[in-house]
Amino acid sequence: MAVVGTGLAAIDVVRALLISGYRGRITLGSRFGLLPAIRSTSPSPSLKVLTPRFIEETEGLDLQRLLDLIEAEADANGIDVSVPRRVLNQRRPRIDVADYLRRSRDERWAALFVAICDECGPALWNKLDKSSRRAFRSILHRFFQAWCNPMPPQTGDLVLEALDSGSLVVRNGLAGFDARTLDFVDGAEERFGMVIDATRNASEPLASQDSKLVRSLLARREAVADAFGGLTVRFGSWSLVNPKESTIENVYAIGSLTQGTRYYVNALDSILRTVDEAVEHILAARRATPVLSG
Repeated sequence: MAVVGTGLAAIDVVRALLISGYRGRITLGSRFGLLPAIRSTSPSPSLKVLTPRFIEETEGLDLQRLLDLIEAEADANGIDVSVPRRVLNQRRPRIDVADYLRRSRDERWAALFVAICDECGPALWNKLDKSSRRAFRSILHRFFQAWCNPMPPQTGDLVLEALDSGSLVVRNGLAGFDARTLDFVDGAEERFGMVIDATRNASEPLASQDSKLVRSLLARREAVADAFGGLTVRFGSWSLVNPKESTIENVYAIGSLTQGTRYYVNALDSILRTVDEAVEHILAARRATPVLSG
């Protein structure tokens, strides 16, 4: 059995196979062979460098400065980030997968990435210049997705047990596949009784611009497609922006439609925070509106 992909969807397939009693070997194959981290059971780190005030006062960020700030945050919390640093420095990570997963859980570096993504990811993304955003999407996005969206500890234990027993194998360098074959960049070919596709292209936007509502807004020039996905919105209020760069009164976007402005939209907590901010903007506008009496 082979599963194409190494993200959370692929992990869900592996989990389902294992708990259903499947006894054959499972091969996970992808271009980079990078599994999601395991969520730590330790308390979430408290951000000491990337505070709201610091980010608000920062005029702009490039990609290297962002990585330097993450390193500084790790140092401030006494967290060893040598594993993610090594992974980022390799085109295709050559790592012991089981060791990588254990260290993501025990050394708390994955918990640090979750805290950064949850608490200040959108604000940091908003500060990045456009060239850094493009570089992030094409190079770093896949790694941050793996670390900011970790698998649950119980699933992690199941995956580790399968890796240790040899019933689960992870391969990188995937070049192509069909219903029974995985092809790798080194010329190797492996055949299986079944190949399950559990992938989504990480470079593709999460938000579809093909819905009837979105097409209507774009056609009537009441909204603008964001180059990084979704629709263009005003950061912080999440109100739609039209082609004249004016906000549209009483029209807001949340969730994946804001990914171009907000980037990290997968977590429910992050989406709910967007709702709170939009509601506060609406209430503030109503409080500022004069009311005639008499």
